[in-house]
Amino acid sequence: MTAFLSGPGRCIAALAMAAAALALTAETIRIRRHEERLRTQERALAERRQVLEEMERVALQIKQNQDQRERNLGEIAALLEELKREQGQRPRILHASPTADPSVPDEAAPDVVLDVRFTLQRIPMGGRTRTRRGLSTGTDAPRISLPMSGLAHSVECNSSEE
Repeated sequence: MTAFLSGPGRCIAALAMAAAALALTAETIRIRRHEERLRTQERALAERRQVLEEMERVALQIKQNQDQRERNLGEIAALLEELKREQGQRPRILHASPTADPSVPDEAAPDVVLDVRFTLQRIPMGGRTRTRRGLSTGTDAPRISLPMSGLAHSVECNSSEE
């Protein structure tokens, strides 16, 4: 391009080409920085997506555990009711709502009381103490009532808290 120019025109053309090259370099640098920001955002989004998937998996597992726990409590209540009937006693189910008094039986309900007590056991392990849950037959545990969804009535349970 500068071959057709002479003298000052050649200098001006060379300066114009250098300015264009600098502008192109600056634009290239800006584009590369923008691409790097996009890659960083994509990585952060992928990490968030992975955390969300893990949270969904854990929530599903918790729901399945709760459903299994409710089924187990229902089976225990049914077995206790059957055992009481076999022994010739009328089973009694107590209401366990927070507003109802669990010591007052529902007259229309059969009588069943599920008495489960949980204890925490401390186990020394190399300078640290671990706590393990277990079932207890002791009477030191305070009584709490747990509602059983899916059943017409709730079953009274005992549990101790640390």
